[in-house]
Amino acid sequence: MRVTGSSPLIQPDLFEHWKRCRVRVVHHGVAAAPVFARSGDGTSTLAAWFRRVLASCEDIDLPIIATAAWSIPKKMVDRFAEQGSGLMRYASVFDGVEINSTFYRRHKISTFARWADSIPDGFRFSVKLPKEITHTRAMKDIAKPFDTFLEDIAPLGEKRGPLLCQLPPSLTFNADTFKTAFKTIRDAGDGPVVIEVRHKSWASAEALDLLKSYAIDRVLADPAPVWPPEDFDHPPKYVRLHGKPKIYYSSYTNVEIRSFSDLLASDSWCVFDNTASGAAIENALTMLEMR
Repeated sequence: MRVTGSSPLIQPDLFEHWKRCRVRVVHHGVAAAPVFARSGDGTSTLAAWFRRVLASCEDIDLPIIATAAWSIPKKMVDRFAEQGSGLMRYASVFDGVEINSTFYRRHKISTFARWADSIPDGFRFSVKLPKEITHTRAMKDIAKPFDTFLEDIAPLGEKRGPLLCQLPPSLTFNADTFKTAFKTIRDAGDGPVVIEVRHKSWASAEALDLLKSYAIDRVLADPAPVWPPEDFDHPPKYVRLHGKPKIYYSSYTNVEIRSFSDLLASDSWCVFDNTASGAAIENALTMLEMR
C-alpha cells in the first residue's frame, strides 16, 4: 500500500514509526485516507486508521521520487508537514532529494551534518559533482578536487545516495580521459555513481563499455540528447526530468509522468528538475500518487 503526504493530526511517536516504514499519508485528496477536521475527535479517529495502516505495512523498497533541491511552492505547502525547516517539511513526503548547489559552490561540512541529522533514517541525498570537476577541469586531473568534495559531504554518511556527474554539452567522449577519471572516482569508493552526458559521442559502444566496466550508470534525461528511453535494456537507475519544451520550466502532463513512472525499478531514482517554475514539486507529488 502506498499513500502520500503528511498529516498534522498524527501523534509524534506514530509519525516517526510511519517515516521508518516509508509510508506517506496525505491529509486530503486520497481516497484511501479518511479526511478529518482539526477539531472534535478527529485526531483519535485518524490515529486509529493510521495504526491499521502501520500494522499492515511492510518496509519494502520503492523508487525514490525526488526533486532538485527542496523548495516548496506556496500553493503546495498544505501537502507537507507544517513545522520544521524546509528540508524537514520536504522529507515529510519525499524519501530523497538531489543536492544541486554543490555544483556551484562548496558548503560547510557542518551544513551537510545538519541536513543529515534533520531527516529520517530512510531518506537519501544524491549529490551533484562540482563544476570545477566536470566543467572547468573537463574531468582531467580530478583527484584533489574529488577528494575535497568527498570530505565535504562525508557527514551524509549512509544517507548519501548516488553521486551525479553531469557533463557539459561540449565534452566529447575520450577513452583515455574518462578511464583515468572513472578510476579516480572508483578508487575512492564503490558507492553508486550516475552520469548525464550531452554529447552524441557518448552513444558509442566504447563509451558504454567503459561505463559498464566502472559500474557507472547512465542517466535517462528528458529531453534526452544522447540516450533515449529505448536505449535502456534495463530500468534506468537515475532519471532526470528537466521539463519540455521549456527546460527547467515546463510542467509534465499526467500521461508523461505515468510513462516515466512505468520505467522505474525499485532501486531507481526519478528527479524532477523543472524547478524554475515550481512545477517539480507538483509533478513529483503526482508521480508519488500514481505508484
